[in-house]
Amino acid sequence: MQSCPVPPQFRRPFTDRLVAAIRLDATVYEEIEHDEEAMGQAFWVVVLAALSQGIGALQAPSIPALLVALFGLSLVGILGWVVGTAVIWVIGVKLMQCTSDFAELMRTIGFASAPKILMMFGVLPLGPGNWVLAAAVSVLSIAATVIAVRQALDISMRHSVVVCVIAMLVGLAFAVALGTILGVGLGLVGIDAPELPLPSVAPNPEATDVPVALKSVLGAA
Repeated sequence: MQSCPVPPQFRRPFTDRLVAAIRLDATVYEEIEHDEEAMGQAFWVVVLAALSQGIGALQAPSIPALLVALFGLSLVGILGWVVGTAVIWVIGVKLMQCTSDFAELMRTIGFASAPKILMMFGVLPLGPGNWVLAAAVSVLSIAATVIAVRQALDISMRHSVVVCVIAMLVGLAFAVALGTILGVGLGLVGIDAPELPLPSVAPNPEATDVPVALKSVLGAA
């Protein structure tokens, strides 16, 4: 499938790009692919997505543990972004002989994390609605990644799905391994390790307590 080229002089504001990425607008991924200055934006999308998942689903015993956990989630998100991009680059460019370079893939796949920012609404006491939110975010994230890879590699939707499935399995294994290492490290230094939610995993619908950091803010008000 041929991609829809976007004039290089056309650059949407960052917030417009975020909304378009969440709406699965293929043209924004094509735009980001050709915008060499969008790497910083892609980085912050990944960080915001990781923090949103943590704020929406994390249960921490204290504020220091919450901060450490959020930092760990950001680290996992960034490293998962790099590793996932590397896997897709090897499959698409080295094995399938596509023409995209690593930086283009980094930018488009980074913006494919935009739907995960919606997980910040998991902080609300939605009850069973948390499952609906997590499921919707998971579907949007997978679809966004498939579209991003299709636009960056200029391949068919079917081939993009295959590439993404392989990359997601590798990325999930990496995230689980790194999360385990971080948990062991926290235990060695005497900090209680909070529950680190994996990307796009549905939060516990029974856990409706507001995170401790938000409790402090509400109490101060």
